[in-house]
Amino acid sequence: MRKSIKRNLAYDDQKDLYYVTMHYGMRPDGSRDRCVRTFRCLDDAESTLTEFLRLRALKRTRHGGEVILADWLEVWLRDFICPNREKTTVHGYENIIRLHLVPALGEVKLPELQPAQLQRYYAELLEKGLSHNTVRKHHVLLHTALEAAVRQGLLRENVTRYVTPPAKVMPSHRYYDPAQLRELFCRCAGTEIEPAVKLAGYLGLRRSEICGLKWRCVDLDAKIVTVREVRTSVGGTFIEKKPKSYSSVRRLCYDGVSDLEKLLTRLHDEWERGQRERGTGFNPEGYVAVTEQGKPWDPNGLGRRVATFVEENALPSISLHGLRHSFASVANSRSVPMFTISKALGHSSTSITSEVYTHLFDETVQDVVNVVAKAIGTRA
Repeated sequence: MRKSIKRNLAYDDQKDLYYVTMHYGMRPDGSRDRCVRTFRCLDDAESTLTEFLRLRALKRTRHGGEVILADWLEVWLRDFICPNREKTTVHGYENIIRLHLVPALGEVKLPELQPAQLQRYYAELLEKGLSHNTVRKHHVLLHTALEAAVRQGLLRENVTRYVTPPAKVMPSHRYYDPAQLRELFCRCAGTEIEPAVKLAGYLGLRRSEICGLKWRCVDLDAKIVTVREVRTSVGGTFIEKKPKSYSSVRRLCYDGVSDLEKLLTRLHDEWERGQRERGTGFNPEGYVAVTEQGKPWDPNGLGRRVATFVEENALPSISLHGLRHSFASVANSRSVPMFTISKALGHSSTSITSEVYTHLFDETVQDVVNVVAKAIGTRA
């Protein structure tokens, strides 16, 4: 039997369910517009009811009883995203909302959002020069925020379902062949970017992984680098955190890579000598890749420094991340299985590797075709 616990909240002891009734007002035909949700847990039921009442109060106090998009995005970001997402993700959402969504659509009431408005918004972003993939991020943000609004009873349906976002475009990656990598390694020897360049080229590390790598994660005896921390920046503030996925935490053996063995041994000796001569204030956290002053790299600054070095030395244009692509390219050209390449890169699945490096594996497919054709021709 269902018994009332308090207004809009009841409990059925036979079904062991809690019922939350959400009243939206009256329909045009005079009937009540309401929704009933069920919960197994009292805490979940009460938190849902509390949030509904809070949002309904907001709805009744702004703009003739309707929440505008700017207000909802503020609530959604604070209550739904900030507690559950990485700071880097939150920062990216904040920028999209502050710089684009609020100026363009912030004053629109949620129930009055139209597919045509969003379609025009996407088109204008593209006209301003934003990439297809960036505009797709705006679409994902809006879709997620409006889905939450539907669940909270502020909307009947999500209008982003009727909008066509820009098609996803796979970026074209520049990468070096082995001869070009050897040339770059030779040119950067002894410079402050040498550790980063070789960690990317020999091990396929990401920029954030290079910047976050510390000596406690390098086993010089076993010749193993363990990736378990990344260093990145959020709004000008540097943060260290675990990699974004479990698969990104990995161990990479460099036994037999004499160039990298010598480099890491020398760098570790220099770090220990610096600690003795300059005190514990010299690179106290023990970063492997540091500036000439012994400071940890700003990830963006490191990327710019590598790009500048490449340009100054008249080498083919490539980014630090492009050296990671070069690692995958060389591995693929030597017929390393995609599963193994995927694990080394820290991808969560081979489908990601295949999608990102589709141009490389297309070449492999061509090799397979040639082998089969040659076999058929030989037997003919």
